[in-house]
Amino acid sequence: MSEPRPAEEEAASPEPPAAAETPQEAPRETPATPEPEEPDPQRRAAALVIPVAEATLRPIADPIVVPKDPTADQPGAVQPGRPVAPRPVLREFADVPDMAGEVTCPNCEARNPADRAFCRRCGHSLRAERAVERTRRRFRLRLPRNRGRLRRLLAVLAVLALLVALVWAGVQYGPRMVDAVRDRTATPKLVTPDAVTASSSARGHGPSLISDGLNNRYWAPAEGKGKGAWVELTFDKPIRVLNLIVHGGVSPQQQKYAGQGRPADVLLTLWTPDGKHTDRELHLVDRSGPQTFEMAVGDVTRMRLTVRSGYGLTGGKVPAIAEIEVFKRP
Repeated sequence: MSEPRPAEEEAASPEPPAAAETPQEAPRETPATPEPEEPDPQRRAAALVIPVAEATLRPIADPIVVPKDPTADQPGAVQPGRPVAPRPVLREFADVPDMAGEVTCPNCEARNPADRAFCRRCGHSLRAERAVERTRRRFRLRLPRNRGRLRRLLAVLAVLALLVALVWAGVQYGPRMVDAVRDRTATPKLVTPDAVTASSSARGHGPSLISDGLNNRYWAPAEGKGKGAWVELTFDKPIRVLNLIVHGGVSPQQQKYAGQGRPADVLLTLWTPDGKHTDRELHLVDRSGPQTFEMAVGDVTRMRLTVRSGYGLTGGKVPAIAEIEVFKRP
């Protein structure tokens, strides 16, 4: 047996000493192995940090089929509505005997006994229909059966009465209405009388002076006959008098006016051709100048002014009238 070598030699020579002495066997042929591929850089980095096992792909599981909800097609929740009352069921009564005084329902035309208050088919009230039926019966008793002809006759009579009333009103008040309109729209025209007479006259103051157009000459009755004295104007044709102007006293000047008597209350009388007359009361104010009186009297042929009272009738003074102007409608 060979001696053992020191440890330094063993360390320096890695091969065992028996390898040189023993005969070399013929090397066996080994199959060629492929060279390892260079790993992926990502895998290399992951292997340097944490040793992990290589991930493997798992098979994909089958999809889960959810069963269909049978209530999916139904509508969603809604707000509850008001309850609807069920409609009454109409029953036919075919076995209703004929009854005297029966009442027909105005709603369903069912026949009901006379003592019922509500229809036995639809429940409609029969009292109002019964009252209407009684009213109709009373009306039928008062009027004949052929009411249409009577109504037409009454309508014709009413129209004729209205026409007669209109004609009568036109004849009675038509001329007055026409005259009233013409009096308001016409311009009065001065008219001169054909003749002037008086109950009495003072010397130099005859009745013709009241229509001469001058107010400084006057008519005066005889002395002592002042009250009740009158002066009358006559026209050749009938006229419609609209205005009458009276100038009282002897002059328009106040001093001369107060020196003689003046009329105060005068009665105006107007005559028509048929002899009818109209009286008007006139009151004159105690002042000089004209005083106008409006009126509307037609078909006047004569007018008379009668002095009933006066101013300053003392010491034998009499009421004097300076001028009288009459205006007619053209």
